[in-house]
Amino acid sequence: MPPRIHHAPAMAALAAAVLAPAPAPRAETSMSYQTFRRLNEPRRMVKSQDRLRLHTDRTYFFDTSSAVTDASFELYPDDRSVNWSVGEAYYFFTHYDLDFSAGRKILEWNPNEKFWGGDVLNSRRNFTLLDLKREGLLGLHLSSWVGRLRYDAFFSYLHVPTMNPRIDVEDGSVVSRNEWVALPPTRTTINGISRPIRYEL
Repeated sequence: MPPRIHHAPAMAALAAAVLAPAPAPRAETSMSYQTFRRLNEPRRMVKSQDRLRLHTDRTYFFDTSSAVTDASFELYPDDRSVNWSVGEAYYFFTHYDLDFSAGRKILEWNPNEKFWGGDVLNSRRNFTLLDLKREGLLGLHLSSWVGRLRYDAFFSYLHVPTMNPRIDVEDGSVVSRNEWVALPPTRTTINGISRPIRYEL
C-alpha cells in the first residue's frame, strides 16, 4: 500500500502567505498646476509660463524596519522638459540601540541647515535658485544614542551630485533649458583678439 501524502500544512502555509497583509504605507502625494507672471524679462527664459509639479512622500512600515521614498517631478509643457529629484530613498531598521539605514538619506548634522540653504553636506533640489528642499547623500548611515548624546557615522564610496538644474552637452556645447542656469562663456579675449571657446566632455 503506497504511503499517504498530506498536503494540508503546505496549503495552510501558502494560504497564510497569500492572505498576509502587506506592510502599511504612509503616503503623502500632492499635485499642483502653477502659472507665473514676470516682473522683468531676463536674457534667457523658458517658453513655459505654466508648470505641473508632482511630489510624493511614502513610508512603508515592516515589523522592525521601514522604507522611505521622497521624490519630486516638475513638467514644463511648452519646453517639453522635466525636472526630477529624489530627495530620499533608503531602507531603515533598528537593532537594539543602533539605527541603521542604507540608501539616499538627508544627514541631519545641523538643525539649522534646512533654513540656511548652505549646501554644506546635503544638496538642494534646485528646481529654482530659491528652492530650499534638500537632497540626501547616498551611503550607509549609523546612529546611536548613549545617554543624552547621539553619535552618527556615514560611509559612502559614491557621490551623487545635485540633480538640478539640468545641464546637457550638445555638439560640444553646454546647454540648458533652465533659465536659472548661468552658462559658461562662449568666447574669450587673448592678446586683444576675441576667440571662441569649445567644450569637449
